[in-house]
Amino acid sequence: MKDPVCPLRLNLYGHPLAGLIWEKYLEEKLIECGFEKVRGWECMYQNKKEQTMLSVYVDDFKMAGKTQGVKNCWAAIAKKIDLDPPQNLSGNSYLGVAQEDIEPPMDLIEEKRLYWNRLYNKS
Repeated sequence: MKDPVCPLRLNLYGHPLAGLIWEKYLEEKLIECGFEKVRGWECMYQNKKEQTMLSVYVDDFKMAGKTQGVKNCWAAIAKKIDLDPPQNLSGNSYLGVAQEDIEPPMDLIEEKRLYWNRLYNKS
Protein backbone atom coordinates (compact mmCIF):
# COMPACT_ATOMS: atom_id res chain seq x y z
CA MET A 1 0.00 0.00 0.00
CA LYS A 2 1.32 3.42 -0.91
CA ASP A 3 1.99 5.90 1.91
CA PRO A 4 -0.86 8.46 1.92
CA VAL A 5 1.54 11.27 2.91
CA CYS A 6 2.69 13.31 -0.07
CA PRO A 7 6.49 13.72 -0.23
CA LEU A 8 7.85 17.22 0.15
CA ARG A 9 8.15 18.79 -3.28
CA LEU A 10 9.17 22.31 -2.30
CA ASN A 11 10.51 23.85 0.88
CA LEU A 12 8.63 27.09 1.57
CA TYR A 13 10.96 28.26 4.35
CA GLY A 14 12.32 31.64 3.32
CA HIS A 15 9.66 32.12 0.65
CA PRO A 16 8.01 35.56 0.92
CA LEU A 17 4.59 33.93 1.38
CA ALA A 18 5.70 31.14 3.74
CA GLY A 19 4.28 32.87 6.83
CA LEU A 20 0.95 33.57 5.17
CA ILE A 21 0.67 30.02 3.83
CA TRP A 22 1.39 28.58 7.30
CA GLU A 23 -1.05 31.00 8.96
CA LYS A 24 -3.89 30.07 6.57
CA TYR A 25 -3.18 26.34 6.95
CA LEU A 26 -3.04 26.62 10.74
CA GLU A 27 -6.22 28.70 10.93
CA GLU A 28 -8.09 26.08 8.88
CA LYS A 29 -6.94 23.30 11.22
CA LEU A 30 -7.79 25.26 14.37
CA ILE A 31 -11.29 26.01 13.06
CA GLU A 32 -11.73 22.28 12.41
CA CYS A 33 -10.86 21.80 16.11
CA GLY A 34 -13.63 24.15 17.23
CA PHE A 35 -11.63 27.36 17.56
CA GLU A 36 -12.60 30.73 16.17
CA LYS A 37 -10.50 33.85 15.79
CA VAL A 38 -10.89 36.50 18.46
CA ARG A 39 -12.01 39.63 16.64
CA GLY A 40 -9.54 42.47 16.88
CA TRP A 41 -6.88 40.32 18.52
CA GLU A 42 -4.48 38.91 15.96
CA CYS A 43 -3.14 35.41 16.58
CA MET A 44 -5.67 34.73 19.36
CA TYR A 45 -8.30 32.00 19.15
CA GLN A 46 -11.06 30.84 21.44
CA ASN A 47 -12.96 27.61 21.75
CA LYS A 48 -16.27 28.51 23.38
CA LYS A 49 -17.39 24.92 23.84
CA GLU A 50 -14.21 23.95 25.70
CA GLN A 51 -13.79 27.42 27.25
CA THR A 52 -10.17 27.81 26.19
CA MET A 53 -8.05 30.59 24.72
CA LEU A 54 -5.13 29.89 22.39
CA SER A 55 -2.34 32.31 21.54
CA VAL A 56 -0.36 31.41 18.43
CA TYR A 57 2.91 32.94 17.30
CA VAL A 58 4.18 31.03 14.25
CA ASP A 59 4.68 27.59 15.85
CA ASP A 60 4.58 28.63 19.52
CA PHE A 61 1.22 27.91 21.10
CA LYS A 62 0.05 28.98 24.55
CA MET A 63 -3.33 27.76 25.81
CA ALA A 64 -5.33 28.65 28.90
CA GLY A 65 -8.71 27.53 30.18
CA LYS A 66 -10.40 24.91 32.26
CA THR A 67 -8.20 21.85 32.79
CA GLN A 68 -10.37 19.38 30.89
CA GLY A 69 -11.00 21.86 28.07
CA VAL A 70 -7.26 22.41 27.63
CA LYS A 71 -6.66 18.63 27.51
CA ASN A 72 -9.48 18.18 24.97
CA CYS A 73 -8.20 20.98 22.76
CA TRP A 74 -4.59 19.75 22.77
CA ALA A 75 -5.85 16.29 21.81
CA ALA A 76 -7.94 17.72 18.95
CA ILE A 77 -5.05 19.84 17.66
CA ALA A 78 -2.65 16.88 17.85
CA LYS A 79 -4.95 14.97 15.46
CA LYS A 80 -4.62 17.76 12.87
CA ILE A 81 -1.08 19.12 13.32
CA ASP A 82 2.16 17.39 14.22
CA LEU A 83 3.28 19.25 17.37
CA ASP A 84 5.55 18.52 20.29
CA PRO A 85 3.59 17.42 23.36
CA PRO A 86 2.27 20.29 25.49
CA GLN A 87 4.30 21.23 28.54
CA ASN A 88 3.85 23.51 31.51
CA LEU A 89 5.13 27.03 31.00
CA SER A 90 6.56 27.37 34.49
CA GLY A 91 10.28 26.73 34.29
CA ASN A 92 10.28 26.99 30.50
CA SER A 93 10.27 29.89 28.07
CA TYR A 94 7.66 31.27 25.69
CA LEU A 95 8.80 33.49 22.85
CA GLY A 96 12.23 33.61 24.46
CA VAL A 97 10.98 34.83 27.86
CA ALA A 98 11.42 32.70 31.00
CA GLN A 99 8.10 31.80 32.61
CA GLU A 100 7.60 31.34 36.33
CA ASP A 101 4.67 30.96 38.68
CA ILE A 102 3.64 33.98 40.75
CA GLU A 103 0.85 34.64 43.20
CA PRO A 104 -1.33 37.35 41.57
CA PRO A 105 -3.40 39.77 43.67
CA MET A 106 -6.91 38.50 44.41
CA ASP A 107 -8.57 41.58 42.86
CA LEU A 108 -6.82 40.82 39.57
CA ILE A 109 -8.01 37.22 39.73
CA GLU A 110 -11.59 38.40 40.28
CA GLU A 111 -11.34 40.90 37.42
CA LYS A 112 -10.12 38.17 35.05
CA ARG A 113 -12.80 35.76 36.27
CA LEU A 114 -15.53 38.30 35.49
CA TYR A 115 -14.02 38.99 32.06
CA TRP A 116 -13.81 35.24 31.34
CA ASN A 117 -17.46 34.75 32.32
CA ARG A 118 -18.61 37.66 30.12
CA LEU A 119 -16.59 36.30 27.21
CA TYR A 120 -18.00 32.78 27.39
CA ASN A 121 -21.54 33.56 28.44
CA LYS A 122 -21.95 35.74 25.35
CA SER A 123 -22.98 33.72 22.32
